Amino acid sequence: MERDEREIARTKVSAETIAEIINSFMEPISYKALIFFTIFTIGSLVFSNITFGLFQKRHREDPGYQQHIQRITHSHTSKSAS
Repeated sequence: MERDEREIARTKVSAETIAEIINSFMEPISYKALIFFTIFTIGSLVFSNITFGLFQKRHREDPGYQQHIQRITHSHTSKSAS
């Protein structure tokens, strides 16, 4: 399997260019800012997960929700049986 040397050179130049671009974005960012954004992102994910979990739990206990789920399940099983 022979590789075209120009293609390899072009790929290396592209990889170096992308690495320089990413590095130029990361250099001015301080470690404090990076840690803050990381904690903020993780905190946002945890908060939304807990919030949606509580919302889902509250609606699972609702009898109207249970009837709705049963109707959906019943309609899907009756359509697939046809």
